[in-house]
Amino acid sequence: MNDFTKRLLGCFSAPPHDLDKGEQLAEEVQALYKKKLRKAVIECYLRLAAAAVITVYGAIGIKYNTGRYVDWALFTALVGFVSMAMIILWYWQLQAKLSIQREIKQLRLEVSQLLEDKEAPSANNP
Repeated sequence: MNDFTKRLLGCFSAPPHDLDKGEQLAEEVQALYKKKLRKAVIECYLRLAAAAVITVYGAIGIKYNTGRYVDWALFTALVGFVSMAMIILWYWQLQAKLSIQREIKQLRLEVSQLLEDKEAPSANNP
């Protein structure tokens, strides 16, 4: 568990806090998931570029080689093409996972703020 998650858990279990701190925490959650998504996008593009290079290498090999080497080039082209499809599916899955996690953390923040607002007036009454 990283420090940010520990801070979030501490915020959820802590007594009521001011609204500015909650808004700041919500902005930090947004920034954290934007950073994670940006890393995923960069990784996806790098992997797609590598798979595209493998596919192009295989396609060129099919055109210019003969005999046994054509089979190897065809295999290389197919591996590159299938890898590109798998990378795209992996990215969609990761993007969905990150967006769901972000929404759940935002919902937790909103629920904790609503509970604090509900408990605050009753705490002042004797």
